[in-house]
Amino acid sequence: MKRRIQSHALTVKRLRWRPRAGRAGRAGQGGEEEGEGRVTGADSSWVQLASAGADHSVKIFNINRLAV
Repeated sequence: MKRRIQSHALTVKRLRWRPRAGRAGRAGQGGEEEGEGRVTGADSSWVQLASAGADHSVKIFNINRLAV
């Protein structure tokens, strides 16, 4: 089983929330990507947090507001 590392190698320099609900980059029905303006009912409970590290990496976390 491959382990996924969720931490940065160096200091986290910036945190930013995505300004709208939903998950960017998720494929819609049939494989096409959903447009930025459309948020389905299932995606409306999700928000995204991006963290930028001193190691020049960016990590994007999908967070379900209903599970928090």
